[in-house]
Amino acid sequence: MFKNSWLFNPLRFKLSRKSVYNYLYFERGIQSGLSLYTDYRWIPDLTIPMAMAIIDYLGIKRGQRVLDYGCAKGFMVKALRWLGREAYGCDTSQYVLDTADPEISSYLSKDLPKIQFHYTICKDTFEHMQVKDIRRLLTNLNSKVLFVIVPLGDGKKYYIPAYELDKTHIHKQPLYWWTDLIKMSGWKIKSAVPLVPGIKDNWNYQREGNAFIVAER
Repeated sequence: MFKNSWLFNPLRFKLSRKSVYNYLYFERGIQSGLSLYTDYRWIPDLTIPMAMAIIDYLGIKRGQRVLDYGCAKGFMVKALRWLGREAYGCDTSQYVLDTADPEISSYLSKDLPKIQFHYTICKDTFEHMQVKDIRRLLTNLNSKVLFVIVPLGDGKKYYIPAYELDKTHIHKQPLYWWTDLIKMSGWKIKSAVPLVPGIKDNWNYQREGNAFIVAER
């Protein structure tokens, strides 16, 4: 299934000073205490309905170009392509790019693609990034619409306690902090809501746990 047979050898993926987003983070995250991930893999019964929910919510038409920034192994890219959208992915982790499904690996890259997108999705990504890097991305991003999904907190802790288990989370901020950051980076907020049916439904017990922000140039 994967183009590198060493995917299943944990000895090849010890923690690196350059990146923590490696084997332990994605495949043994709970056991290692790094993240909420275990055996990160393609689960079509979950990803395809979520991709369809995103398509419906944003109104993404067939053939329109979509970027999934922070795509990991590209499962959302795969689902969007199966659903007729021209999807691409970008991620800074060499591990996930090396272990991506060969079906969509050619559509994934480490650097921001130098093409225009109709939509860019940043799901569970910005909370891992330094503010300066978020601003740089939003300034350089060539996209008409931005869809950001982030966990919310009070500045010190998350409203959903499970999010504390990911050791790479940096920001635990309220909604206004995120919308201000996006606006200061040159975008106009179109909507910001706490729930979107079909996306992260497992966290809906805490209404203020996540933000779903749509912005435009």
